Amino acid sequence: MILCSCSILNILCRTAIGEAEIMIDLQQIYGFFTLILGFIGGAITVRKYLNSGFKKIFSPLVEESLKPIHDDIVTVKKQQEELSGKVKDLELSECRNFLVRFIEDVKSGEPVGTVEIERYYEVRDRYYALGGNGYIHAAAEEIEEKLSNSLQQ
Repeated sequence: MILCSCSILNILCRTAIGEAEIMIDLQQIYGFFTLILGFIGGAITVRKYLNSGFKKIFSPLVEESLKPIHDDIVTVKKQQEELSGKVKDLELSECRNFLVRFIEDVKSGEPVGTVEIERYYEVRDRYYALGGNGYIHAAAEEIEEKLSNSLQQ
């Protein structure tokens, strides 16, 4: 037999801390969970409002204020690309200068060391990787046989 009455709705939770008793009834538990769910629902509502209406109002203002920064970034990127091309041209020129001097030294019979020969091959490979070719390629083929012979000795 189950009895249901208002007095049964009260849950008594007793904790023996000295003589103190804590009474919690179902209405307090229900109120607590309602409060928590209300905070969660409110947070979701505020987030939806911020994502929709707030963006519509402030998005043009933010875009307008960030436009000069965006333009500056585009300008810097263009300058970076120009400088990158100039650096590549400069590096190609430096490689070419080294290779021409080295090839002429070998052709004229000046002695070259092992380290210089290794450096020649490094610079030659970098020169080809940068897109250099032309007369350096033909001159390099002429002296590379002499270089391989001097490395074997």
